[in-house]
Amino acid sequence: MRSLFATIPVVVWVALAACGPSPAPHTPVGAALTPKNLSATQGLAIESACVVSGVELCFNAIDDNCNGVIDEGCGLRSGPIQLTVAWGSVPVDLDLRLTVPSGDTVSDETRTITGFRLDHDCPRDSCGEQNYENLFATEDPPLGHYIVTVKLADPIGYISPVKATLSARIGSRSYRVALEFEKVGDLRTFSFDL
Repeated sequence: MRSLFATIPVVVWVALAACGPSPAPHTPVGAALTPKNLSATQGLAIESACVVSGVELCFNAIDDNCNGVIDEGCGLRSGPIQLTVAWGSVPVDLDLRLTVPSGDTVSDETRTITGFRLDHDCPRDSCGEQNYENLFATEDPPLGHYIVTVKLADPIGYISPVKATLSARIGSRSYRVALEFEKVGDLRTFSFDL
């Protein structure tokens, strides 16, 4: 009579063979996005958004721990594209907008369009002294030209210049642009192609 242990390897082999081939590794949404033709308002430099500090600081629009996510763990939503503008405790209203290849715009007026969402708008969403706006792609974004604008909407009694940081996470890459505004209506742009 055969031992029970002699048949176990056969049973294990049959069970594994029934599972089929190993599945391909999962590719995160947006991981293969490669931005091209990055451009910013004349005089503004586009730099790496990663500053190795070891700890992620909230509401500064910088990828402090260099893992490719802006202000993670701070309640900000992210996706294949994430755009965040932050301006500390300065009492002003900056407006973040994104125009996508179809010509549709995500803004404080239209907070959701197909595939994109503005999930935090200051001062409407009770920002206190943690002023930031955050916009992200909810699915793989379409190919084409994207235009990001940040506008000084209301200085709320603050004396210029107003300084802010715009960070853009596009796929696995992050970029940062230091912004400065002098007067109401000042507009700064950042654009890229996918």
